[in-house]
Amino acid sequence: MDNNLQRTRLADGIHFNSFTDDRYKVNRVSVAFMTKQSNDTAAAYALLANILTKKNATFPNEKDFHNYEASLYASEIHGEAGCLGDVSLLDFSVSSISDKFALEGEPISEQAAGLLLDCILRPAFQNGVFTDIETEKQNQIRIIEAELNDKQEYAHNKGIELLCPNEPFSVNTNGTIDTVNALTPSTLLSAYKELLSHARIEIICVGRDSFSHLLPIFQKEFDSLTRGDIDPCVTTASPIAQTVNEVTDIMSVVQGKMVIGLKTDYKNKAATSLMNKIYGGMVTSKLFLNVREKLSLCYYCWSRYNRYKDTFTVDCGVEKENIGKARAEILKQLDDMRSGDFADTDIEVALMALRNDTNTVNDSAATLAAWYTDRIYRGDVIAPAEALAEYEAVTREQIVEAANAVKLSAVYVLSGEEGEKE
Repeated sequence: MDNNLQRTRLADGIHFNSFTDDRYKVNRVSVAFMTKQSNDTAAAYALLANILTKKNATFPNEKDFHNYEASLYASEIHGEAGCLGDVSLLDFSVSSISDKFALEGEPISEQAAGLLLDCILRPAFQNGVFTDIETEKQNQIRIIEAELNDKQEYAHNKGIELLCPNEPFSVNTNGTIDTVNALTPSTLLSAYKELLSHARIEIICVGRDSFSHLLPIFQKEFDSLTRGDIDPCVTTASPIAQTVNEVTDIMSVVQGKMVIGLKTDYKNKAATSLMNKIYGGMVTSKLFLNVREKLSLCYYCWSRYNRYKDTFTVDCGVEKENIGKARAEILKQLDDMRSGDFADTDIEVALMALRNDTNTVNDSAATLAAWYTDRIYRGDVIAPAEALAEYEAVTREQIVEAANAVKLSAVYVLSGEEGEKE
């Protein structure tokens, strides 16, 4: 699929982007707010993702709101809080059928976009503030508690904190139980106003229709905002430390967890991605076949590469008595990558996996919108096919170079006492 993304500046820090392809039957219109990731605002932004997408000033009753969604051929409003490296991403979107499939020729895309804009710009305030936030706060706390109770997720998050201490990237996008409990209607309103005033805003429309008719609508709506200094939305690669941070926590668990954190300063991210696939990013990787299958040292073992922060995490579930052996073998497999001890077929299989990952981006308007949100933030707006060409141009020598640039930075272990049960 060619890169025919159309990009128009609406105002300082606000852009309207559109991509039209007649293979899609569903349109996706999203408004992405990008701003600095912070412990002070994470809980509020995650709460806004839920509160703003359930009702608005036009439909202050949730039942009426959902009935109107249904009347637009089951259009759906969605909000999600996440991050792009050190940057908080608050994404509001609406999915709706193409105007071409409306039975009576209704302007569904315009009506759906209007509903989305009402949610973002005209919330269902009472006395000038958000109301009924306690239920949503409790829902958010349950999500945080579920993360704490999922020891695999818990260990991964602790590993990130150890790998990138005091960096925005290590902030939980849902906040903490304490920061959620501290939210009030007035503090939530302050966070909302801060977002509208200072966040970078990317409007991204993907689908069958031409979205030129939506451009003046968004122009008019966002012209009404009072904007201040725009957050630069910068992500900084995590610096490689001279010493390895190591922490072991003891909890009542049967299966231990270990997260090994690695960092790199290698500039060829395509080669680094390919190296990670071979090392631990697929079921035929060196970590899976050797550490898990051949030596049976782990229940699971895989690696993840974060190209924003130039970091890797190797996650594994491991018995207490095997922690040392697993750590040694995981690092040995990295040494093998450094010495070029992998076959040409490993490269081909990794490329096949990356082709599949890249090609599936085009499967829906939603996944393609997410792709362009990511690429726009990076400042490298290319189509999936162009990214695939970058992977296919990587040489064996570059993969070895990428492996040699990786340095051990952190080891987090979650272990239990002998005989303890979860």
